[in-house]
Amino acid sequence: MKARVFYCADDPSSASGMDEATGIENLCEEPGQLGGLNTRDGHVVLALHQGRFDLSRVQMALRADGVDPLGAQIVEMNPSRPPEPGWLGVQVKGATARGEAFPGSSPEHLKPSLASRVSRRAFLRPPAPVYTAVPLIDPSTCAADDGCKVCVVECPQEAYRWQGGRIHFNKEACHACGRCVTACPTMAISDPTASPAALLAQVAAMIAAAEAPIGIAFLCSRGDVPLADGWHTVSVPCTSMVPGSWLVATLLLGAGSVRAVPCEESGCALIQDHKAAEASAFARAAAAWAGWDQSRLPRFFAPISAPGPTAALESPFSVHGAVEVFTTVADLGGITDSLSAAGAGVGVVTIAAGVCTMCSQCVQVCPTGALLSTSRGDSMSLTFDGRLCTGCGQCTLACPEIARGAISVRSRIDPASLAGRQTLNEGTVLRCEVCGKHIAPERMLSRISEILGEEFAKTSAFLGRRCLDCRGG
Repeated sequence: MKARVFYCADDPSSASGMDEATGIENLCEEPGQLGGLNTRDGHVVLALHQGRFDLSRVQMALRADGVDPLGAQIVEMNPSRPPEPGWLGVQVKGATARGEAFPGSSPEHLKPSLASRVSRRAFLRPPAPVYTAVPLIDPSTCAADDGCKVCVVECPQEAYRWQGGRIHFNKEACHACGRCVTACPTMAISDPTASPAALLAQVAAMIAAAEAPIGIAFLCSRGDVPLADGWHTVSVPCTSMVPGSWLVATLLLGAGSVRAVPCEESGCALIQDHKAAEASAFARAAAAWAGWDQSRLPRFFAPISAPGPTAALESPFSVHGAVEVFTTVADLGGITDSLSAAGAGVGVVTIAAGVCTMCSQCVQVCPTGALLSTSRGDSMSLTFDGRLCTGCGQCTLACPEIARGAISVRSRIDPASLAGRQTLNEGTVLRCEVCGKHIAPERMLSRISEILGEEFAKTSAFLGRRCLDCRGG
């Protein structure tokens, strides 16, 4: 559905580079004018002057006209700092593409709160709520019943709680940073305001609309930052949700430079700077691994470099997009060596074959199916597919032999492990001497016998001969 673009036409420069946009006088102060413009027929993009519009009143006007306030894209123009020629047009093209790719929201996504920043005129009116988006869990894809607790561990506000195979979410405690969205290994948690498809549409549209290479800065939605020439912004709930693979993907899509702006620099109140720093450090390590110029990932705003190798990417901003990104990088550069670094978003599982008992506890809790246990006759195999692993570490939490080093997960990009499923360990399954059913892996029963010791040697031997159903016979 095509988006309609409206801008506050209080000065002629507002229309710069905005084709097919509708200018409305005094729109910043009187957003109710949108009500008679049939905005419900499509998505809406608004170019408004920074500090002069009240977001709560804009959302109120959109809701009254049947428009989802979370899907409306707002490009803020700073009247005291006029942008360089062409900046606004590129920014609006990106916002339009993002708005058209908006997946829609449900009432459960909405969280009302009072605005932290209001216009001077708004002080004369009763306060109205601002609606922000909070994550929503899809129970059909959530792996909590298998023991997955990634969101519980990742959330800095303790808004998630695991209990009895279910994740309980406290909307009031949530500060909507988005970290759970990019951490969930099964993509069961969504935020419609930062969907993978919408982010890709925005980044691609901005790069295509620019006449020269541009820099793209991922910026907290609560923050603002002075931009250097050639730089454009992509708003996300908080840059603490941005993995390093997103930065590498943005370069692959054709950007000249990219950075994740830390919370402290932008004024975001969440102050999760360590996550943005981790993502940036990893992206620079990945650039060095690929042989790219690391100046394309500056720590501060810098002149834009020429674009490097570009590639078509299908879903680089999804949870499993890191595999697509780094497989593409390796293919472009003919890279065969691996890269180990925190924040890769891709994991490599290693099994100590002599210690692993083949109990398959790791398989049962693996939320993505990266680990599988297969049987053929009396033989069983433990296999791993690096294309499915996000490095969540749930397997290490479940392993009963973790203290002995049976399994480990490293944040690592390994072209070999991304090539397909590999066998990590093999063993034999013992059969019941009475009914012929499988009892358990031989190595697991051997480990039980070792723990029980000589005192229970006969018991251990009996456990290895008969299945649970036949032990009473």
